[in-house]
Amino acid sequence: MISLLVPTRGRPQMLLQLFRSAAATAHGAFEVCAWLDDDDRKRSQYPIRQRIKYGSGPRPFSDSGVLCSSELWNNAFSMASGDIVGLIGDDSVIETPGWDEQIEDAFKQTPDRLLLVYPEDKTGRRRPETLFVSREWVETVGQLTP
Repeated sequence: MISLLVPTRGRPQMLLQLFRSAAATAHGAFEVCAWLDDDDRKRSQYPIRQRIKYGSGPRPFSDSGVLCSSELWNNAFSMASGDIVGLIGDDSVIETPGWDEQIEDAFKQTPDRLLLVYPEDKTGRRRPETLFVSREWVETVGQLTP
């Protein structure tokens, strides 16, 4: 199963749009692990769905006052039950039918499952902005993101 890791703040409608697009195009099981800030004023407006898990905590800042986005992903990962995890933005829309099967197939083709998979996102930038890794990757590296 794939766990979509989604930090979000103040955008419940965007998260719902992401969830609906994933559900409409997935052929199998997936979950959304959404991480919210404790002080998100719109916390009560986030959608309740069987496949969405929520966690929350204080907004993580470095000693110099810079937002530590990587901690948001790591926090979302702590809730994930999937053997493949995807780092995805709450403003994303999934359009590819069977996206989940295509990602799972890529991992099946690599015996040690130590690979990074990313979709073409129609931006033309040809770089991984939404990416998927395995639990084996996280265990090997020691954390999801530094």
